[in-house]
Amino acid sequence: MNSNHRISNDRAVHPLRVSYGDQRSLGFSIAAALGATGTARTMALYACARSMALVIASAVPFLTGSTEWLQAIAWSMTIVQASYAVIGTTLKDRMKIFGPAGTALLNLLAVMWLTQAVP
Repeated sequence: MNSNHRISNDRAVHPLRVSYGDQRSLGFSIAAALGATGTARTMALYACARSMALVIASAVPFLTGSTEWLQAIAWSMTIVQASYAVIGTTLKDRMKIFGPAGTALLNLLAVMWLTQAVP
């Protein structure tokens, strides 16, 4: 894909969606880090680091208009949400299965649409 592609106004909703998911995840991981102790706190801090990286990376399409960055972040969040659905399956919690699975599916459809829409 050509690096000169830019996001037009009709595609601006996608980085907003990706950024919102990252920010929400960061908020949950910060809350967990503040409320946990021992091993649980350590794991929450690792989650904070991952979430912070995604929040920072998801800002790039806003700043540059890069479709390639947008696609990379959208794919990343699709994989994260699909992974959350797998975790929900191991917990046998329907909300933790179908919520993330639905979000992953919507992200996948958005990525496929974006891929088709960019020449």
